[in-house]
Amino acid sequence: MPSLPRLLLALLAIGAAASPAALAAARPITVSVLSGRADLVSAGDALVRIGGVTSTRGLRVTVAGRNRTKAFSRGTDGNVEGLVTGLRRGRSAIVAVAGRRAARLVVTNHPKSGPIFSGPQLEPWVCQEGARDKRCNQPASYSWLYKSSDGSSGFKSYDPKNPPSDVADTTTDNGRTVPFIVRVESGYLDRDHYQIAALFQPGKRWSAVRPQPQFDHKLLITHGVSCGADHQTGTAPAITEGAAETALGRGFATMSHALDHSGHNCNVASQAESLVMTKERLVERYGTLRYTIGTGCSGGSLAQQWIANAYPGVYQGILPTCSFPDAWGTATQFLDYHQTLGYFKDPSRWGPGVMWTPQQMADVQGHISIANAQVSDSAQFHVVVPTDKCKGVTD
Repeated sequence: MPSLPRLLLALLAIGAAASPAALAAARPITVSVLSGRADLVSAGDALVRIGGVTSTRGLRVTVAGRNRTKAFSRGTDGNVEGLVTGLRRGRSAIVAVAGRRAARLVVTNHPKSGPIFSGPQLEPWVCQEGARDKRCNQPASYSWLYKSSDGSSGFKSYDPKNPPSDVADTTTDNGRTVPFIVRVESGYLDRDHYQIAALFQPGKRWSAVRPQPQFDHKLLITHGVSCGADHQTGTAPAITEGAAETALGRGFATMSHALDHSGHNCNVASQAESLVMTKERLVERYGTLRYTIGTGCSGGSLAQQWIANAYPGVYQGILPTCSFPDAWGTATQFLDYHQTLGYFKDPSRWGPGVMWTPQQMADVQGHISIANAQVSDSAQFHVVVPTDKCKGVTD
């Protein structure tokens, strides 16, 4: 029996003699969905990666038995990826074969109009003008904006056919300096409006496999305020203002969906679903994401906090401001404010000789003063509970 050092040297020699092709052939082949979970695919599309291969040579990919190999290519990151389109409703098998190696993944496709996991959708529901069907589907449209070199704030309209001469430059997080031109995509998913924006160089191609180089694979999601429910399509929160403007200049994509405007829709399941579907659309058309950050105030903070809690993975970080963590607890607080103030302001309800000082009122409410209760009662109570339905609420 050879000594241990000699055995190790022999094994190293065998490894050194193996060709790169032989080593590649020994690796297992894999199939994975990059645009979301394999069981949560929507709108008939999925960005798919074939692992364990370095090119499409000798590779065959079928989807539900049909050859889709031409959809795949080697991307700028060296991975073999492709956008699989035309998936049928329900389950389909994606099979990749390279030589003697093979892998199979079953994906489940859901309607573009949803639902995926939120359950029965709100009814009745009125679609936007221009909808192509009763599910509010409508092709995406695109517009262009730019930052001017004159130092003015905000964006101006940009016409690719007649470009202005005062376009400013911006340098992204990945060190690319490009004209500060933004393309805004607007469309409808999950029966409501979405928007996606990114730095875009007009006239140059962009695909998920080969994105334009200024895209740094980061995403900022904006959210809307308040808490309520509408029975019709709305407008997605702004994605080119404030923090979103800064993020765009640094190479982020920005995104929003009307169902994540809490004043338009305050249901955690449908809010999370709309973000999952819109992120899927973004990844399929723009490229994979390193991480996603949420931002928003008031109802926007509400959406971030309860989605992050109930659906981990939608965000990798959140930036909630003017924060409150849930809708029903806050509504109950408004009601408590209204009832206690109604008592404090009506001396006929007190016993003979009873006097309430403002500090005593605050002590009962559990605050350092009654100012917050007074502001909430005048500005917010009538929003939470319509006043024509509150007669006798303090009785």
